[in-house]
Amino acid sequence: MNSTGELSSATLYQTNGNFRDDMFAGRVTGGYFIYLTVSGTSTFGIDESISQKEVQYYPNPSSGNINIGIAQGGKYQIDVINTLGQVVHSENVVISGNEVLRRDFSKFNSGIYLINISGEGYTNSSKITISR
Repeated sequence: MNSTGELSSATLYQTNGNFRDDMFAGRVTGGYFIYLTVSGTSTFGIDESISQKEVQYYPNPSSGNINIGIAQGGKYQIDVINTLGQVVHSENVVISGNEVLRRDFSKFNSGIYLINISGEGYTNSSKITISR
């Protein structure tokens, strides 16, 4: 039997653990109760052990000389990608912490580039602009 009613009130209850939300509408016109359970898995695509502020790119825009400041020590891969999706620079670095890497990208054409830094469960992507 199909029936339509108007919810006059609803309460949201969240259970602890298992990322499960239960919603119970306590009063529904026509005498019907609705009980809805939504369950699933909560995931993050990036381990956020390093915040965006702990990787800095400056100056931006630049004529080609870029400083990359990385606060957290570790092994990282740095990729620079142009607007066509081509990797125009790639390197692996080991950072002891609170270091500034100085890179000369003046050989690149003027334009916008994406810098990806990844390593040990961390990924950071930022745009830089090279203009002359």
